[in-house]
Amino acid sequence: MNANVTINSNQMNNKGSVNNRLMLFYTMIRRDYVGIHGDGIVSKLFHDLTVDDLDSLIVLYKEFPLLRWNKFSVYLEKNDLIPNGFNASFVIHMYINAIQHFLDR
Repeated sequence: MNANVTINSNQMNNKGSVNNRLMLFYTMIRRDYVGIHGDGIVSKLFHDLTVDDLDSLIVLYKEFPLLRWNKFSVYLEKNDLIPNGFNASFVIHMYINAIQHFLDR
């Protein structure tokens, strides 16, 4: 695990260990995006993501290909996953792209 990844208490399972799938997702996004967007932006974008959020976003990604952008927009806004100071369009595109790469791995 990269020491720069910050995990909050919502991302812990009952045993106190981080969900492996969420850690795999974090590892992938750090590998793919930190070199392009920088550590600060990547950390802020995905800091509050929980395994439940990841699962929900994957379902939206798979089930609504034509409405994907809209569904992600509603979900991210409803669940406060668009950090203050970030353009919502940028965040939505980053999440869609990250989920796409995660599923294609």
